[in-house]
Amino acid sequence: MSCCGGLSASKLRNKIDILTYTQVRASGGIFTDTWVVEDTVWSSIVPKNRRFVIKGEDKHLEPTHEITMRYNTNLTVEKRIRYGSRYFFIDSFINVDERDKFTKVLAREASEASVTVS
Repeated sequence: MSCCGGLSASKLRNKIDILTYTQVRASGGIFTDTWVVEDTVWSSIVPKNRRFVIKGEDKHLEPTHEITMRYNTNLTVEKRIRYGSRYFFIDSFINVDERDKFTKVLAREASEASVTVS
C-alpha cells in the first residue's frame, strides 16, 4: 500500500498523540481547561521551510510540518498533535486521493508553553 509520493504504511514511524481540548474536574470540584490524549497513532513527520506570509495587514506563519497518518475521521483543526515533547497546531488536512487510506496534515510547531496537557 502506498500513496503520498511513495509513502507506505511501513514508513509511519513516528508515534504521535492527537489531543482534544476539554474541561477536567480537579480537586474541590473546580474545572480546569486542558488538552487530553484522544488517540495515539503512527505517522510520518516531514519538516517544511518556515516563513511568514503577509496578505494585506494579515500576518501569519505557514505550516512548518507535513504529518501523514492512516485515515482518521475524528481529526479537526481544533485538535493538536504531540510528538514527544513537541506540539503542533493543525492548520489543515486532507483525505489523500479521497481513498480513505491516509490523512495528510499541514501543521505549525507550537511552543510548549502554548499547550498544557494533563
